[in-house]
Amino acid sequence: MQRVTRYPLLVYAILERVPQNSEIQRIAAKALLLANHVVRNCNEGARRMERTEQLLDIERRLIYKTADLKRIPLVTSGRYVVKNGQVLQIYERRAKGLLQTKQKTRNLYLFLFSDMLLIAKKRV
Repeated sequence: MQRVTRYPLLVYAILERVPQNSEIQRIAAKALLLANHVVRNCNEGARRMERTEQLLDIERRLIYKTADLKRIPLVTSGRYVVKNGQVLQIYERRAKGLLQTKQKTRNLYLFLFSDMLLIAKKRV
């Protein structure tokens, strides 16, 4: 991958040293366009692989505690993680009396994907 990204630089250096408006210059200019195209494709492929690996890692770490919950396939075409992180949920729970409430907190983990939001409890 590192060598592929250097090809456009090499071809550009060649392009600067060939005579202007010559056949060699036209060939070198076309080679530069093609080399840049190859680098873009390689970068996009690497980005896709990185996103897939990230989804596989999240999918591997998820535990479904009840059998009622249907397992969500995270690795699908076009899905990627936009943002993820921990949040603190504050909620009220009824105490012994009817009018008494008690504030409770719990840690949640949010995964914002390109097409859905997944809310999970952090493993203890």
